[in-house]
Amino acid sequence: MKKILFIVFALLNFWLLNAQTKTITSDTTVTLSFGKKSYSVTVPKGSKILLHDGQILQIKFSKPAAIDGFLVSSWQLDTSNNVLIIQTLYPEQLSLNNKQVTFLPGIIEIYLNGNLANGTLATDLSLQLKNGDSLTLAAGSQINLYPDGNLKKGLLKYHTELHVGTKKTMFMANRPVSFYPNGNVKSGFLRFKEHFLDSLGKDHEIEAGSFVRFTSSGELKTK
Repeated sequence: MKKILFIVFALLNFWLLNAQTKTITSDTTVTLSFGKKSYSVTVPKGSKILLHDGQILQIKFSKPAAIDGFLVSSWQLDTSNNVLIIQTLYPEQLSLNNKQVTFLPGIIEIYLNGNLANGTLATDLSLQLKNGDSLTLAAGSQINLYPDGNLKKGLLKYHTELHVGTKKTMFMANRPVSFYPNGNVKSGFLRFKEHFLDSLGKDHEIEAGSFVRFTSSGELKTK
């Protein structure tokens, strides 16, 4: 374990030694690439650019800049998670499962395929999950999605009945709930007292309001 940690630490140090930050001394036009997209951006004087092996990984703009239809204060390529991170200055509309959804100013993350990874909802959002369950997520809360656009995590607006494996269970409003790619609940807060089986077939009585975690097949996780 110590050897693995040492290797990770050494690689991180190597990366940092090869990365450099430059302050732009005059307005400069650069080409930014992300996924299959490339676009030219004018970087104003005083902005800071982080480079690694000639690739631009981050720009902190000295004044608002227009990138791919967004007005942003920063642009960052997260190569470890393969997402683009932008800091928006105004509400922005993005396409989510063929509907236009408005997001509050702040951090928005986008996958390489162009789909939204996460953002903060400006209004309540009603969605249908891959397994057919329906729910409403609360305005002002963060939404997290899988690369294919399916819901990964969100904050329930109302008490909602959702699938845990093949059975349905009521989950609490104003609490986060996370999902597997198929739409089944991964974790959440119980609305009522419930009984669940673990992977060994043992029955557990769980009190209302408890935080619970499940396997993808609906078995209770006890560790």
